[in-house]
Amino acid sequence: MPRSARPLLMTVAAAAIALLASCYTPAGGIMTGSNRAYVYISTPTRPTTITIMDTCTNQPFFHYAIPPGKQLTFRFVDGGGDHPRERPDKMIWEVADAPMKYGGLSNQLACPAAWCRRIDVSFRPGPEPMPTNPGELVPPAQGAVDPATEAQPAKKDRPQD
Repeated sequence: MPRSARPLLMTVAAAAIALLASCYTPAGGIMTGSNRAYVYISTPTRPTTITIMDTCTNQPFFHYAIPPGKQLTFRFVDGGGDHPRERPDKMIWEVADAPMKYGGLSNQLACPAAWCRRIDVSFRPGPEPMPTNPGELVPPAQGAVDPATEAQPAKKDRPQD
């Protein structure tokens, strides 16, 4: 091997190792550790719900029922929270089609420190069908009203035909 090709080969090998080490898998990738991303995949036969508890207040600060065929990926970042004592850290997260091995985590949430967090995993009764409408895969905005379940006016309030 020519001497000039060796630095390029070392750079490519280091980049490949860094990329594989940060991949999103339930097992944590090649180099697992406390700073790894957590990955939970929901399937029709094992629909999954994740609740992250603040153990200092015994209140949940994150709850998500993952739709079948999707995965929830999140990671905790030291610092970056909005309150130095109650929520000093930040959680970045994303819901995507399973399996998502690489990509950005675009959502963020201030969260308690590591010693005040607990991840609870629960499974809903299954099987659940895979959503056919892509709009069903996105959680509704807080306070949003689903037109299918919106209350209809009483019969006496309806105009006469």
